[in-house]
Amino acid sequence: MALLAVVDANYKFIDVGSYAREGDAGIYLKSNIGKNIRNNTFNIPAPKALPGTNNIVPHVILGDEAFALHENLMKPYPREQSIHDSSKAVCNYRLSRPRRTTENVFGILCAYFKLFFVPIATNPKTIDRLIVSACIPHNILQETKVLAPGKKHVDERLPLPDKNLIPMAENNVRARANPTQIRDIFNSYFNGPGAVEWQ
Repeated sequence: MALLAVVDANYKFIDVGSYAREGDAGIYLKSNIGKNIRNNTFNIPAPKALPGTNNIVPHVILGDEAFALHENLMKPYPREQSIHDSSKAVCNYRLSRPRRTTENVFGILCAYFKLFFVPIATNPKTIDRLIVSACIPHNILQETKVLAPGKKHVDERLPLPDKNLIPMAENNVRARANPTQIRDIFNSYFNGPGAVEWQ
């Protein structure tokens, strides 16, 4: 079984499903997540301006190279392009870094529910139900900040100081729906007004 999940920045599952073994792109195309994103029925918030700019972009879900670009699904530039273009390498890093959250969420889930550390011999429908039923208490535990047994810290979440937050600009400039152009807008932002010291 392969698992496809959407998680938020608070280490909670938004959507999850298991699928027969195949590549990420195939799983995504068959998944409810993929269908809802492609049909614009995933309930993604309305586009907003990037902080400190007039560039309105859609909220996006981050995927890896296996996924197809979509207005609401960003992925890094192809490796061949980022090797020769440092701005694309920076953008790739900024798009890839938050995806680690997904890996961390699965680690936290396994720490709470040890049965996921071993192969489970049962039918796919039961596995799917088991995973979904574990995600619900996982999300509740994340809201209440209960640590997994034997853990001092499940994650390193620290609140950002208010001085690091920039108010969203309001204007009528809309992002073009072309996913490649949207990624280019993020690229310009990450290498301009949204640049950070550590990139």
